[in-house]
Amino acid sequence: MMEEAQCDYSSFQNMQVNITEEFAHIIEIYGFPAIFKTDDLLSAFASYSEGGMKIKWVDNTHALGVFSSASAATQALSINHPLLKTRMLSNGSRKSKCKAVRRAEFIQPVKERPPTDTAVASRMVTRALGLRGGFRGKQEDG
Repeated sequence: MMEEAQCDYSSFQNMQVNITEEFAHIIEIYGFPAIFKTDDLLSAFASYSEGGMKIKWVDNTHALGVFSSASAATQALSINHPLLKTRMLSNGSRKSKCKAVRRAEFIQPVKERPPTDTAVASRMVTRALGLRGGFRGKQEDG
């Protein structure tokens, strides 16, 4: 005998997400050997990651490539690599799309790291150690 559900489960239906626009800076990387590591994928895309790139793993043979812009992601699709394949996330596997939607706040476009400057680093270390700026390696008589 079959009973009717007594709760309204309509709020649990799948949400429709505009993968094309919201996630245009992300591609799905797939079909690579399960032994690949993050560095292997980053190396494969080195010539496409000038503005920055992050890898978010979906499973052993699927990952999301997160780029700085939609145009950078589109350029990365042109990769010709014998051990991996790429496609826009909108054409990706259901599992990859779900990962992107669940982790949306963590896969925003990558921002390029600002140039480093030793003066800023020295100032931060000096302040963290509670030293006064201006003297280098000398101690004050006190």
